[in-house]
Amino acid sequence: MPIAGAVSFGVDGQPTVYEDNGRLCFGVQRYVYSHSVISFLNWSRDIDSRDVRLLDLSVGTGGSDWSVKHEAAPVSGMRLRGATRICYGDAPAGFVTTDEPDPLVAGRYSILMNARDEEGSLRFYRQFCLAGEGRLVDCEQEKKPPASFLEQFFGWVFG
Repeated sequence: MPIAGAVSFGVDGQPTVYEDNGRLCFGVQRYVYSHSVISFLNWSRDIDSRDVRLLDLSVGTGGSDWSVKHEAAPVSGMRLRGATRICYGDAPAGFVTTDEPDPLVAGRYSILMNARDEEGSLRFYRQFCLAGEGRLVDCEQEKKPPASFLEQFFGWVFG
């Protein structure tokens, strides 16, 4: 089923970011399996429909990131499912920490998850924002509204 979205070539989906009992956690629900020529039309599938394996994950501000990688990557990896939950600072079983986690402070963060399925490599990327106390907030509040219809239109088309 085609969906409109801001997923670009080279990025196959956006991880979910949520709070769970005071912890920041990540997962994946859907990913793009076919990019169309028209960049805003992508065909996606549920993560549970394929054998998608997480190879590594990095979360941070670009200066200092918390990173983990699977011990057997790129040969193997952890199976990603809709119910998979990876929390900040806790390396999943079979993963080693390559960069230790820094305390979370207010600011803009990014998460990058590299994975693979039977057809090749997958990249899941997203930015998210934290307020004081490590609370998730909407990053879009920081953006200024578009000055014109054309600016808004090009924002939809090119992300």
